Amino acid sequence: MSSVAPPTVLVVENVPEVRSRLIALLARTEGIAVVGAASSVREAVKSLQTFTPDFAVVSIRLGDDRGMEVVRQVRQRRFRTRVALLTEEEGTDTRPMFARAGADACFDKALELHQLLDWIRRPPERLLAAQLV
Repeated sequence: MSSVAPPTVLVVENVPEVRSRLIALLARTEGIAVVGAASSVREAVKSLQTFTPDFAVVSIRLGDDRGMEVVRQVRQRRFRTRVALLTEEEGTDTRPMFARAGADACFDKALELHQLLDWIRRPPERLLAAQLV
């Protein structure tokens, strides 16, 4: 019986309480391994280089930084990490813009965390065919 390693996740969130909650949620979810956390674009890039996670869960707002810069860095540096942006906006009006900028998925931080977990746990072959959620 062969075991498959769980997908690894980097959490990028500047608000400590929110970052802690996200890490706790992901860590207690079967089939997901949190490998690191960052609070800024600079920390995120360093963590991406160090841990090479399968996924990065990135807040769209990072204090003075923007989560879209993490997406840009992932694409520019050709990391294989799939990036999910977390927004605080209801609706999907901004999702096409995030997709064009290179984000793999976008979820509402308050309403769609279960969909985020499902997206991360989706088998790799289904991720390749998935559109921006």
